Amino acid sequence: MTCTNSVAIAGQTNYGLTVMPAGAVGCVMQTAIMGDGTKFTRVRTAQGWAGDWAWHRTERDMYTIEMRIVRGVVYIRHGELPADAKIIVVRKKRRSAWRSTGGAKSYTHNKGKRIKRAPKRAWVHYKGIVLNNGKADEWYVPHCIAVANSKADADLLSKEMGGLCRPLIKQLPNDSDGNEVYSVSGVRKRVTTGKRTAKSKASGYVEVGIQVVRNDADGTRMVGGEVARLKYRIQNKRVNTGKTVLVLGITRKVYKRVCYRSFSMR
Repeated sequence: MTCTNSVAIAGQTNYGLTVMPAGAVGCVMQTAIMGDGTKFTRVRTAQGWAGDWAWHRTERDMYTIEMRIVRGVVYIRHGELPADAKIIVVRKKRRSAWRSTGGAKSYTHNKGKRIKRAPKRAWVHYKGIVLNNGKADEWYVPHCIAVANSKADADLLSKEMGGLCRPLIKQLPNDSDGNEVYSVSGVRKRVTTGKRTAKSKASGYVEVGIQVVRNDADGTRMVGGEVARLKYRIQNKRVNTGKTVLVLGITRKVYKRVCYRSFSMR
């Protein structure tokens, strides 16, 4: 049935409601379907409503990460997560069209040879980063609680997405004219505030994402939910230096170009 201006479930008063038998005698399950497709369920047994009338977000939707960006800060929201679920950071990484087969442990007939394969860009776990889990259906700012290499990447612990993605874009020494130069991970061309050439450009980005995953019984990662995608960008803009200069009797403001980093949602 359709409920309008009814009893609030998860803060919403308009939803669809279905009631189905749950297998045992006197046991039923109610499912509330919200306008955005989110589902909440609760079960009634012969002894009464399980969980003291509590509604729980269903397994189907718990892997969905919702995301928003406020003044450069990334916020996320998710449903009820099982105890073994993890929220990880992934990034798009290029894979070469060539595969090396002539290593030290290769067969004799393969030494010195290369095999061509289809190039691709795959999502990979970025530095083994694991984010903290928040309360279900509440917006929060995630931060890093674990990394794969605790010695090399200890400085990433407790950082938010801005700090975690910062190593993906590195500042290089300025060029001969004093302009800033940056290297973007996975991008050949450099980003510069100066004059662009065949080897430089004015902006660049790295594709990153946040995903909910669970582990199989043997500890390996099983397929998780959809990746909430972000672009971590660097681009330059013209800013006023506060100085003026006299040109042909006219006072003009002095501007310069600076690079700044930002997030945008895919």
